[in-house]
Amino acid sequence: MEFCFINNNAPLDRRAQKLVRHHAMKGKNTGKRHKRQHHKDELHVDRLATDAKCSIEVAKGRPLVPKTARNNIILPRNPFPGTELTYFTTSVPLTPSARYLFYEFHYEVSDKLYPRVFCRQSKELQSSWFELVIRNPSIFHCAMAVTRARISHYQGYSAQSLESKTHLIQALRLLRNDLESNSTPQDSSITVAISLAIYANLSGSFSESRIHLLGLKHMLEIRPGGLEMLCQKAPEVGNKIRRTDLEIALMTGTSTLFGSRQSTTPVIVPLYERMSCVALPDSLSKACLEIRSAMMDVLALCSYAGSAQLSAFQYQDLVISISQRLCDYAPLNGERPSQPLDDVCQLGLLAFMSTFLSRPSEVHPTYFILLSDLFRRRLEIFDNRLTYGQFHDDPSLSLWLLFIYTISSPGYEECCQADSFVGEHIRALATTLTLDTWEDVEAHLSVYPWVAAFHDEPSKKLWDAVYK
Repeated sequence: MEFCFINNNAPLDRRAQKLVRHHAMKGKNTGKRHKRQHHKDELHVDRLATDAKCSIEVAKGRPLVPKTARNNIILPRNPFPGTELTYFTTSVPLTPSARYLFYEFHYEVSDKLYPRVFCRQSKELQSSWFELVIRNPSIFHCAMAVTRARISHYQGYSAQSLESKTHLIQALRLLRNDLESNSTPQDSSITVAISLAIYANLSGSFSESRIHLLGLKHMLEIRPGGLEMLCQKAPEVGNKIRRTDLEIALMTGTSTLFGSRQSTTPVIVPLYERMSCVALPDSLSKACLEIRSAMMDVLALCSYAGSAQLSAFQYQDLVISISQRLCDYAPLNGERPSQPLDDVCQLGLLAFMSTFLSRPSEVHPTYFILLSDLFRRRLEIFDNRLTYGQFHDDPSLSLWLLFIYTISSPGYEECCQADSFVGEHIRALATTLTLDTWEDVEAHLSVYPWVAAFHDEPSKKLWDAVYK
């Protein structure tokens, strides 16, 4: 007698199993299904399936979040994230939670830090950073702590999660052993220090982050070659230090601790090669040399958008270098430039570059509130002088400044109101420039720094809201 077994991919109770075995022995089960007779049984099976699914998610280390937030969370692209890491020998045993964090870092967090519109397909598995993470336990725990904090931040939760704190405690314990056994700070010690600063930044503790950076600066001063040598030896670590320094300066209104410098990454693509592709807008001909130079660099950077020619480290190096020079030109809490054009253009370029550090399209972007508030006040003064004819300027510059202010501001939704400061000025400029459609607006905005992939969507929404 030929046996034919049926697998209906559903849990079977004892009665159904008995029926299947009975009919199988008699050869009566071919092509037949036994339906549930009671509604209670169906509800019980559904409940079992739901519980099993939830238990699997918990076992894989996925965060349990409220139903209201599930639409915005970052989910893995396959049901077994990080399983490819089992082929590597790591310094710390990989738990399901650690594999999940590795997966998120390479496929989600890295996409936000290194957008594909600028960067070619990254090869983190072949980079020195990945080798450091899997070989050094201190760096491993730091990477896990910061990745978990960044994911929690993207999801709108506190970065100080239990998992992050657990990894940081382990990293600090290993850091203490390292400092006691070595007179010169090692790469792992520097990585732990910058990870603590990044973690404090994500948690909103900027004073604590600055303390960590001051300690890191002292460590680099007693290390041969200092930050310059570190950036050449390990550009990914150097960029993390410089980016954190920049973010603290923008949040607190101070100049950067490590100072602005030209890009020294060995494999960087020089911006001057792109200078022939860009032209300085006529409205900035009277700006100071520093502002005109920064504007040309930003325009050259924007010319890479859509070509995916830069490596991940090249992209970060360019963004940080330009932003550092702008920040140190006139710190936000320091003395402002005497010329209104230089003043408002520096803030406009800084606000524009802040959209590279945290893009407006993210679910929970990071806003630089101090920069936004100062930009709003100086923009009002600048526009008032234009209104009363105290000096002549191109109205398209004012249009660009208004759009950049709005998409980089935490008050974006308020700016989209028709009776807001931004709404009234955009309508007035639309009349002056005879703008009727979004395509007309975009033609004026693209004369200045603009990346369609970053800025088109929120800007078009603003235009549709204020110019009905």
